[in-house]
Amino acid sequence: MEAKRKKKKFTLKKVKKALINLVKKIANQINKLYKQFMSLPNHIRKIIYVWAIIIIIVLILALASTSNNQYLNKYSGIETALNEAALKYVKDNKIIPNEENKLRLDINVLKDFGYTNDHVIEDTTCGGFSLVYFKEDANDYVVNTYLKCKNYTTKGYSDYK
Repeated sequence: MEAKRKKKKFTLKKVKKALINLVKKIANQINKLYKQFMSLPNHIRKIIYVWAIIIIIVLILALASTSNNQYLNKYSGIETALNEAALKYVKDNKIIPNEENKLRLDINVLKDFGYTNDHVIEDTTCGGFSLVYFKEDANDYVVNTYLKCKNYTTKGYSDYK
């Protein structure tokens, strides 16, 4: 005959008691670490404080740059779409601006003539334009789009605004 094992029931009371014991153990460990830290010489504690502050600043900067990259990816896609729309507009209308007389196409012109739509620019605070010209050396058009939005501005935007 096999001996049957009894299954332990997890009740809310037992779980609560286990969590309380865990929190108490963690608090005791933190208290021990604090006492050891305070027993260190004063100059060593100051060095540890400085390093802790440096680490916190580095983490904050890393998080800030990560969130900035999200904006860069989003707006880079908008710039690409507007570049394509501006190029299509120039080719459809058989306009050949040269490097000295660049054609400036406002985003609203591209929208009004149906070359782009509102879902391309989801951020309603965005404004901007595309500069288009034909480069004879390369025998091709050059298109540069400049955006100014609430959270993003294309590099060089202020040179042409």
